[in-house]
Amino acid sequence: MAVMLGTYTRAHYMQLPEGFPAELVEGFLVREPAPSFGHQRIAADMHALARRLVGSHRAPLTPVDVLVDDLNVYQPDVVVFATPLPDDVATEDLPVPLLVVEVLSPSTAARDRDVKRRRYLEAGVREVWLVDRDTRTIDVYDAHHSEHVPRRGSGPRAIASQVFAGFAFVPGELFGT
Repeated sequence: MAVMLGTYTRAHYMQLPEGFPAELVEGFLVREPAPSFGHQRIAADMHALARRLVGSHRAPLTPVDVLVDDLNVYQPDVVVFATPLPDDVATEDLPVPLLVVEVLSPSTAARDRDVKRRRYLEAGVREVWLVDRDTRTIDVYDAHHSEHVPRRGSGPRAIASQVFAGFAFVPGELFGT
């Protein structure tokens, strides 16, 4: 992980060239190496279902900036918006997503679980899915219940979204067990 020192804001972030591979996390520009094959496969499978359910105007291919607050701009692995968006929507006009998915990596897991999960919910994201390849579990946090107690799916037990009809996975199948 490369961290660019200094305090950066959303205004600084928005001046970066399109496609610059970084997120703004607590005022720091954070650049990670490309995700592993397994990470990308799981994200792609989850995105494919979201896209089949609602189309690409609600579930676009990522990276998509999620403007959390002035010190945080994230790029989740999967993002689903509540309503279809036009192709020409400006990044600064993107609404808060309905649902985001973060597939955890060893270098990002602590930040995704602690900082990003909390910030997403504070910003108004209705569900945050944390997909852990190491424990082979999916934790779902939602805005209406304690953000510290997720619903958990593992093994053959399916877990389904409560805000996005049809978005459900059996972890054992998703992880290839």
